[in-house]
Amino acid sequence: YIKSHHIQLLQSLLFMDNQFARVAGKLAGLPVITSVRGELKPILGVIKTRLEIAMQRFSTRVIVNSNWLKSDLVRQGANAEKVTVIYNGLSTIGLNCTSDIQLKQRFNIPENGLVIGIVARLHPMKDHETFIKTIKILSQKRDDIYALIIGGGNEKENIERLIASLGLENSVFLAGEITENIGCWYQSLDLLMLTSQWGESFPNVILEAMACQTPVVATDVSAVCEIIDTGANGFIAPIKDTAKLAEYALDVLSSPERQKKFIEKGLVTVEGLKKDRMVNSYEQLYTDILRST
Repeated sequence: YIKSHHIQLLQSLLFMDNQFARVAGKLAGLPVITSVRGELKPILGVIKTRLEIAMQRFSTRVIVNSNWLKSDLVRQGANAEKVTVIYNGLSTIGLNCTSDIQLKQRFNIPENGLVIGIVARLHPMKDHETFIKTIKILSQKRDDIYALIIGGGNEKENIERLIASLGLENSVFLAGEITENIGCWYQSLDLLMLTSQWGESFPNVILEAMACQTPVVATDVSAVCEIIDTGANGFIAPIKDTAKLAEYALDVLSSPERQKKFIEKGLVTVEGLKKDRMVNSYEQLYTDILRST
């Protein structure tokens, strides 16, 4: 198929795709661009991680979406000269808000209530436990704090039990997986919190919130520090540090000036990481590789 259609270059994105692309590229005599999208060991396990690193010798280039991930791969044995960083590019089209979701009415939140959200699949890597425990700290300091958990997954029952055990049934709500008007949900939040503890590389959810003019507080996981300049366009707290997450959340929620600054700087950050920039980077990479073969 590759030869009959005069294909000149192959690209793959995920673990199994990478292995097939390398074999096909070798047989067809084509350059192959493979990709790694997140921290390998927690997702693939030790054996698959070793296989991926070993098989990268058959890749012309390996694309990663952060400098942090490049360093992580090189530490595990990847060839630094082959690994190229191209940041994720954000498309804001799907973030347009086209309807009034009436979030506060939907969850019986008072009009003066402040809503902190987490947008993440219900998985241990996202550490919803830390998010919920942070909300507990905040609820002990202010009586107008509410939280919204957006996302689906197999941790729902564990999360519901934790909410109940902390007595937060009337202030922490599960919205489930949202497939439409996600921009409206972001815009309805007073603050987005990312509490991931591993497995990330370049969390798009931070950029999405910034694009929707929602301030962000996140844990210091993977390449978050390549998106957030703490104190300038958001805050970064140590992983699992509920006290610091709560402190930063209160700082943002209590200061209109801080909110304004984070929103303005966040929009500048998003502008530098738009989809067109990513596309241009890939086009330049394709051109460079094809010219050299």
